[in-house]
Amino acid sequence: MSKEIINTSDGSATISSPYDGESYHSKNGALTESLHIFIENGLNRYIGNIFEEGKHQTNKSITLNILEMGFGTGLNSVATFARSQELENININYHSVEKYPLTKEEHLGLKHSLLFPSIDQSCICKIYESQWNSIIEISNRFKLVKIKGDIEDINSYKPYLFGNNSIDIVFFDAFSPGSQPHLWSSEVFGALYSIMSDHSLLVTYSAKGTVKKALRESGFQVERRAGPPGKRHILAAIKGTGVTF
Repeated sequence: MSKEIINTSDGSATISSPYDGESYHSKNGALTESLHIFIENGLNRYIGNIFEEGKHQTNKSITLNILEMGFGTGLNSVATFARSQELENININYHSVEKYPLTKEEHLGLKHSLLFPSIDQSCICKIYESQWNSIIEISNRFKLVKIKGDIEDINSYKPYLFGNNSIDIVFFDAFSPGSQPHLWSSEVFGALYSIMSDHSLLVTYSAKGTVKKALRESGFQVERRAGPPGKRHILAAIKGTGVTF
């Protein structure tokens, strides 16, 4: 099935996938979905927990390691970079895994750079055009490595993790459990659990019962949260006890 660009309800675009015509982002708003799930309920909640709980001195910089499962259109990566430019004393190492990268022409056709007019456009170009399996410095506080590989084969991309550091936040954005159920298994979530730091966070758009079950079997605490337009709920999974995000 050929890919086609789809205009979504909030004015941002997404693209159809080769899997049953499924789109990479919600047709109810690609940007809205990305910001709600991965920025608000992922990055912002994690940072809020660090500072609200007094676990870190605000005058010292910290480094967060984020792992995105499914680079896709790159929208989550760009949204995270845009948010990072608003944060003080926080450095981000961003890892993103993708088995079937979009072409440069497909990325350009989505015009996602126009969604972030206040961000240095050359930095956004770097995110899309950087080589795969190479560490790229997008800014002095944001480093990126796009890993060309299979989400299931987690051991193969461990060498690309910055300094072999544990992952603090996982953005799980694979195609749906209906189209690719093997990616939403307890084996995959268990492998992720093993490379995540204590009190780390995984967020995903799917709230299916089978996904909750697989996450719990892997050791995560799982909670349901309100979803973006068109979706009742999303999931947050926490590694460790006695912590909430």
